[in-house]
Amino acid sequence: MPSSDSMNASKSKQNPEEIDVVVLCGGLGTRLRSVVANNPKPMADVNGQPFLAHIMDYLTGAGFVHFVLGCGYKAEAVRSYFEIWEKKVSIEYSLEKIPLGTGGAVKNALPFLRSNPVLVLNGDSFCRVDYDGLLATHAQTSASITMAVSRMASRADYGQIELGDSDRVLGFREKGMNTEGGWINAGVYVFDKRVIEQMPDSIPLSLEKDVFPAWIGGDFRAFRTEEPVYDIGTPERYELARKTFAASRKGE
Repeated sequence: MPSSDSMNASKSKQNPEEIDVVVLCGGLGTRLRSVVANNPKPMADVNGQPFLAHIMDYLTGAGFVHFVLGCGYKAEAVRSYFEIWEKKVSIEYSLEKIPLGTGGAVKNALPFLRSNPVLVLNGDSFCRVDYDGLLATHAQTSASITMAVSRMASRADYGQIELGDSDRVLGFREKGMNTEGGWINAGVYVFDKRVIEQMPDSIPLSLEKDVFPAWIGGDFRAFRTEEPVYDIGTPERYELARKTFAASRKGE
């Protein structure tokens, strides 16, 4: 496991306004082609606006003001939509020349990052995480990586996160191994910036398969939330997300 002594020597303030946010927006949306047409998956329409806009609305409401959108396929669709947002928040675009995967996309965004730690999110999933609590937990535990995890009663379609004492992440179980409830990855992470700096340059990397395993059992912590995760990875999940956001809007 990589050394983390120097990583934990200093932690930046945990004010959301001072934290850089990387949102991974490069998904092709192959299984959602009938929904997204030729747009990136995070741009799938959910009740009149892109799914990604719902994520950004929640983040800005939590106080974040500096965003780096990691774009690949059809990046211009993302940039065109969020151009008007640049009047109220800072948005920069980290462009992939080749598909880099979730880990490679995070490393590709490094030149745009000023804060330590850094918040990273998947652009095709949404969870109402308590970001103040997440950032505070990351600082208090001196973690190198903190992953938000959500409890799911039935997780046949999701992998499970194995947790140990003090919510250390001990392992991952692949989806389909059993249908019992448990903790799943919410697609929201806080990284010590030096973890990102140690990642290899310009090659495809998966956070789940290539980055996280090196930290299992070490300074890799979980932040628990009871809030559900909504993702749009399949037509069925997309439809559930669409109905959920529609119901939420009616209840406002």
